[in-house]
Amino acid sequence: AQKPAAPVLPPEVFEDRLGRGIEAMRRGDFGQAVAELENAVRLKPESAKAHNYLGMAHEKLQEHDRARASFEQAVALDPSFAAAFNNLGSLHSLEGDHGRAAELFSKAVAIAPDLPAANFNLGNALLALGRAGEAMPYLIEALKLDPNFLDSRSTLVVHTSADSLTGPETSFLYARLYAATGNLEKTVEYLGKAKSEG
Repeated sequence: AQKPAAPVLPPEVFEDRLGRGIEAMRRGDFGQAVAELENAVRLKPESAKAHNYLGMAHEKLQEHDRARASFEQAVALDPSFAAAFNNLGSLHSLEGDHGRAAELFSKAVAIAPDLPAANFNLGNALLALGRAGEAMPYLIEALKLDPNFLDSRSTLVVHTSADSLTGPETSFLYARLYAATGNLEKTVEYLGKAKSEG
């Protein structure tokens, strides 16, 4: 006997599962997000967006292998998906593979040069590789695209050799970045922070 064909579900079912997964992520319920997003991927395996969100949920749960697989599937399905390249790069950066991260961030910037996070992340990866001269234009571009971008970060993840900049060095770097974008108010603010921290 022939096995009956699986029922074809309306697209609204996929959108509902995807929406539930995204909402669970917003609430910080990453286990529930994974469950909903896995259902969305089963319903529509060709959805790069669903794979990307599933990767984000896995990453929040520290499930890096699963996150990587989801991000890789997202970029395989849609080679123009800048956010998925950025997320995959962030995972590699988190794991200390700054060379591969820089490659992935470069792809994201090539696809979407107006994406502040990709520019910022590429700059940081280059700094981690000791390539500060190459990094600065990307960090500056992130600020040009979104003047408040650095303010939304608690600290700048900047590396010089193996050490991260902290305290007055980070504030001074922020001041340099804001000065390069012509934002005098923020430049003065961060120079003041650097002075008070030093």
